[in-house]
Amino acid sequence: MAKKISKILNFLVLIFPLCFISGPALTNINIFLINIFFFYFLYLEKNLSLLLKYKIFFLICAYLVGSSLLSNNILFSLKSSLFFFRYVILIVCITYLVEKKFLNLSKLFNILILIIAVFFIDLIYEFYNNKNILGFSNNDPERLSSFFDQELISGSFLSKIMLIVIPIIICCDNKSKFYPFILLGLFSVFITGERTAFYTLLIYLFSILLFIKSEKKKVFSILTLFMLIIITFSLLNPNISYRMTKKILVQSNVQSILVPNKTDKKNSESTQKRIYYISIDHEAHLLAAYKIFQLKPLLGVGPNQYRNYACDKKYTYFDDDRQNRVCTTHPHNHYIQILSELGIIGFSLLFFIILKYLVYIFSNLKKLSKNVKEYNLFITRNFSVLIFLIPFLPNGNFFGSWGGSLLFYIIGLLLSNYNIKSFK
Repeated sequence: MAKKISKILNFLVLIFPLCFISGPALTNINIFLINIFFFYFLYLEKNLSLLLKYKIFFLICAYLVGSSLLSNNILFSLKSSLFFFRYVILIVCITYLVEKKFLNLSKLFNILILIIAVFFIDLIYEFYNNKNILGFSNNDPERLSSFFDQELISGSFLSKIMLIVIPIIICCDNKSKFYPFILLGLFSVFITGERTAFYTLLIYLFSILLFIKSEKKKVFSILTLFMLIIITFSLLNPNISYRMTKKILVQSNVQSILVPNKTDKKNSESTQKRIYYISIDHEAHLLAAYKIFQLKPLLGVGPNQYRNYACDKKYTYFDDDRQNRVCTTHPHNHYIQILSELGIIGFSLLFFIILKYLVYIFSNLKKLSKNVKEYNLFITRNFSVLIFLIPFLPNGNFFGSWGGSLLFYIIGLLLSNYNIKSFK
């Protein structure tokens, strides 16, 4: 019976990316089934004690529920916190299946490669036809959504998929034929117009180029070829060039400092000298979160409660009609969101886990230093996790069920103890 359950779990984990593409409903059903079947599997194996190894994570889940109970909107907050443990179970399940070799990683790799190829074709079609092959068309002229319709997350989705695929292609000799798919994935993320996803991948590739012990020439060649492709493409398509480069300088106010507009009377001298965090709107989100944090600095206002405060004029950055632009569901930064919603205690728990993880990385580097291939796989895989921890990059809602599902699924795979032999 346990063997049948393990096959069901393998199937559910393999189809998760496809469920995510379909939308929140199938994604949540998938995670629910993984939780149920994994509990039942551990019961059959008489191994429920395995969960005790992750007690710190369940303690955090309990803290989330307690924080919700102390919030001003208990029921709404509990929707995000009460079943947050399902993500812990998801991570534990994936790492366990990989450790016991129940999860077919080669099949998963092939599914992810297929997703990259299909999205590449679809995004190219959407770029030139203003709708994807299914007829979906979003309302943003600067960005592409592909199969996600009105949800502008195709670049974010693909970038996370790439963080799994790239280490395998670079480090496993039998997967080196898939190097062109790195280019396809990078280019796909670029034309979506999602700047965070795109620059995150660039930061990742330049980082591993510095630290891997072999395959440097291949990674450098990929980066060089890709830069040539996007420079050429940008010259032919000035709109996407503006979105991905110049608009960043405009929104952050860097351009007005480098090239002051003397005829613009609306901008005061002090405003022209201000550099914003990404944009004035992004900075306004952070400042609102800081004011919200000051309400309950120790415990926070409760999970997913930023939205219930940000629209109040007391917490806004603006004093005019632009206030509505910062009236949003989350501050677009995980660290700031956790600090404002979970307080110093919640943030400290997160910080403790990050420190433990960094200790784990450094302690294993010495052990793997003699095996170049395994060392490279360990470095590239864990850099994929570390890229999520960069504090200055904007993020989605930490307590969003759909986006959160993908985040914890990817982390579960990246933290799994697989090696090069897993893909032979």
